[in-house]
Amino acid sequence: MNKLTILCWNIGNPSIERAQSQATWLYSLNHDIYVLTETKNSKGCKYLYDYFKERNFYIEYTIPQGNEYGVMILSKVQIAESLLSKRFDYLSSRVKSVHFDWMGEQYELIGTYVPSNDRKPEKYQRKKEFIEELDKNLSEYTDNRIFCGDLNTVHKTHIPKYTMFREWEYEFLDNLERNNYCDAFSILFNDKQEYSWIGRNGNGYRYDYFFISKNLKDKVKNCVYFHAPVQKELSDHSAVILDIY
Repeated sequence: MNKLTILCWNIGNPSIERAQSQATWLYSLNHDIYVLTETKNSKGCKYLYDYFKERNFYIEYTIPQGNEYGVMILSKVQIAESLLSKRFDYLSSRVKSVHFDWMGEQYELIGTYVPSNDRKPEKYQRKKEFIEELDKNLSEYTDNRIFCGDLNTVHKTHIPKYTMFREWEYEFLDNLERNNYCDAFSILFNDKQEYSWIGRNGNGYRYDYFFISKNLKDKVKNCVYFHAPVQKELSDHSAVILDIY
């Protein structure tokens, strides 16, 4: 019981048929907390909500309005919404934050789904504004914080190098590190390039991340990219799993 396992995964706003497969697969993994990104006001996402509610999971979820996307957090550990997610004035359904008690300490978990890399000016601008708001809210460092999600952004040292990303996108990841957050995967595998999404041309992108407060650095025992969801055709994204204890 000393280990806390969190899975973060872009579920791709599933059809109800795919959501049924996703639900049984997720439940079989027996992790403590699931952070699901790219949710929508859809039958598939409602199925996932109802499936885990019936199995007595704690759930924090704001149903996205219209064509917007969001984040759903499912947990065996008792959770409650924290104040951070209530601060967002822009695309607020794309951020969900909760706090919980583990091993006698309070933790905060933040899940997000950053808008995608569409180069159309209006969508480019909405991504920029959303990242600016994320950056502003995450700059207030606190201990015992875990930040994860599909950031639709790669690090400036990413291999291969892409020309599609702008300096402010790279700056967002740099600012996390400047504000004393650590990339959990890089703590353990600093020289390894992983991918969580593969484009149509076969190029890989590490879009999905776990960042942790620096005080948790020594508690990170594992952080891996789990490719089974893609292999099982449950999503076009791999999951990321974080173990701390």
